[in-house]
Order: sequence, then structure tokens, then C-alpha cells
Amino acid sequence: MTVTTQPVVTRRGEPAYDEALRAAVWQARKPQRFPDAIVRTSTSEHVLGTVREAIANRQRVSVRTGGHNFHGLAVPDGGVLIDASGLDTLSVDAASRTAVAGPGVTGLRLSDALDEHGLAFPAPHDHSVALGGFLLAGGFGLNAGAWGPACFSVDAIDVVTASGDLIVASEHGHADYLWAARGAGALFPGVVTGFRLALRPRPAIVRLHTYVYSANELPGLSRHLAAVLPDLDPAIEAVVVLAPGRVVVRVCAWAADVAQAAAIVESFETYGKDRVLHRQVLQPRSLVELTAMLYPPEARLRPEDRRAVDAFWTDAPIDEVLPALGDCLERAPSQDSRVLTVLHSRPATRGPDAVFSMCAPLNVEPSAVWSDPAHDDVNLDWSAAANAIAARYAVGHYVASADLTVDPSRVARCFGGREWERLREFRRAVDPDALFHSLP
Repeated sequence: MTVTTQPVVTRRGEPAYDEALRAAVWQARKPQRFPDAIVRTSTSEHVLGTVREAIANRQRVSVRTGGHNFHGLAVPDGGVLIDASGLDTLSVDAASRTAVAGPGVTGLRLSDALDEHGLAFPAPHDHSVALGGFLLAGGFGLNAGAWGPACFSVDAIDVVTASGDLIVASEHGHADYLWAARGAGALFPGVVTGFRLALRPRPAIVRLHTYVYSANELPGLSRHLAAVLPDLDPAIEAVVVLAPGRVVVRVCAWAADVAQAAAIVESFETYGKDRVLHRQVLQPRSLVELTAMLYPPEARLRPEDRRAVDAFWTDAPIDEVLPALGDCLERAPSQDSRVLTVLHSRPATRGPDAVFSMCAPLNVEPSAVWSDPAHDDVNLDWSAAANAIAARYAVGHYVASADLTVDPSRVARCFGGREWERLREFRRAVDPDALFHSLP
């Protein structure tokens, strides 16, 4: 970590502004919004001073920490954008099974530190993602079926408030801030400068199974998945990726021993052994090795690509949803476009007091991916068609990935009704002047 005595401020019109703005949005398709200043911070004091100055100047404030929000929700039009990716201090207390992490700590750094102690946390699958936005949005990370969303393992936060104070929020004080930090995403009314995380012993065995089928197998595979989904072991992570011409099923099992791991994935092993085009079983020795296997170099998301991504929760039958989206994918103008579906055997809303409250058995994310700006219109049209299909089945949206610029009413559908009303009341109470940007 590099700590500077003062935050690095880049104002609109300065030579370094365009580069700083491009870096604020991970993908190549940038929103046409322009903050007055981008402030790169590396300490809580930097954040505190920046917020107080914004209050004095009556400027609004937004925050980014270096994740993969494809819509650039953190980038405001006017006001101040705080880049908190430099707040990346990390300490692990193995005896108490806790860690204290800044919002800029990446999944890779956290997993590497935990591997030394045989501990684990539902960290991001893509180890380049920073914890700040990931945790605030809920965080479906490693072994989320058994451990729940990562925000459920946040025990306390350091937060700079709209009144220009630095407070510690926990179950013992300022508990509403901790409640909101567990899932409010871009609607959180403050700047989190540190997280206290509850850790777990790492299971002895992790097995990663990958199956590749022809796209022609999708109807039969979907029927099989519909049959096994209700009884899916919580200690299994199952993802289905629809790609042009093929279907990839990735299953990660967390277990006490090899026999248990084999039993957990048995229902996936039984489908179409004579139809699978490729089958691979890997057994990583560490969390770092696991995340490297999940996103090998040839499969990593490329920031130079242009993307249109959306996210929907649905409880509709998977053998209806996947074939409908598979048919749509056949008409995708880009061979790089995908439909990602994460399977959940049970709702993930049982946990500590949290605003996170929207979940369903399937999380579906159509993703248009292309490289040439000249092809924007045709790919955006396909994205809209795929999203319209997903929306027919949707019961809500995932605040981490949903395109909240499409329709303002979507924001409410990222939460349960009571949680949404409580969040609105909390924001009005602690940020009455709307210092913090909530949405573009």
C-alpha cells in the first residue's frame, strides 16, 4: 500500500482527468457522466477531509473501490467521486478468526492471507475484485450456499457519515449503519473505510468439476437441473454458462473429505455421461489456487471489452428459463456474449439483521460482450431482447449487477418491501441533504 500525506485530487479540465475517469469504470463502454473532481484516497483521514470539504462546498459525493460494476454506478454527473481503492490495509487475527480489511483489499490479497492460517471467507470468485463494493452489495462469493452472502459475515464497519463524522458501526452501536452496509450497495449513505470480517475454518477438500455440453443438450440438461435443484447441497456452488454453441456447467464442492465431495456432486455426474464433450475435475490446494482455476487467463473478463449486463432473480422453472434464453443467445451478434445462471437450492436471506433481502433459486445475468464501438446498437438491441425474456420470469434484481439506470423502480425490487421502506427512512434520517449519490 502506498499512503500519501494528502489525497490525490484530479479536477475536470486537468490533463490527468480523462485517464482518471476512464479508470473509474472497469469496462470499455463508459457512461457519459462527469464528476467535478476525482479524489484518490489512501487513509480514513483522506476520506473524512474530502467529505467535509464536499459538505462545505455543497457538492454531492460518490464512492468506488475498484470492482467490476459494469454500469459505472459510482460515477456521478458533477460532484466528487472518491476513489477508495487505496484503502487496502489488511490484518488477520487467527485466534479470534477475524480480519480487518480496507475496502480496496482484493479477493486475492484476502485469500492469500487466509491461506496462511487455514481460514476462509466468502470472498469474490474473481480475485481481482475489491471488497468494498462487493460486500456492500451483498457479495455472493466462495461457498455462499453454506456461508451465506459475504455481507452476513461483516461484524462491524468504520464509516464516514453525511455529517462528516467517522464512526464505528456494529451490533452494539450505530447498528442501522451495519444493517444498511449488509446489502444496500450504491444506496449506502456513507463511505466505509474498514470492515471487520468473521472468518471460518477452511473445509479440508474443495473439488471443482467442469462439464461442457453441446448447446443441443440444453433442453435435456435443463430438465435434469430442474429435478436436482430442490435438493442441492448447500455446500455446492453450481453455475451454468450459456455460450454460443455450448453449455458449461461448473460445480464447486466444499467438503470434509473426498468421499463427501464426490457425494455432493453426484447428481451432476449422473447426467449424460455419453454426451459430455469435456469433463474436468480439479482439487485446488488453497483459496488462491481455487480462484485462479475459476478464472484462468483465457477465461478472465477483459476490461477492453464493451459490455451490457443485467441481473435478475427468478423462481421460475429452470427448464423454462434456460431454453428461452438459449434460443435468444443463438441470435446474439457477438460470439463473446453469454448468459450466466447461478443456482441456489434455498433462499439466502436468512442471517443477521441486514437490508439484503432479495434472493431466489436462480440468478440470471444475460451479458452482451463485444469490442467494436460501431457494433454498439446491434449488441444493445440483443441485450434488451435477452433482458426482456429474463424480466418475464423475474421476481427482483441483484443490486450488485442489475442495470439500475434502465428503470428507477428497479431499485425497490432489489430488496424486500419492508427492507426497502426501512432503507429509505434510514437514508432520510442520516443524510437529509442527499450528500451521497445513490444512483446516476
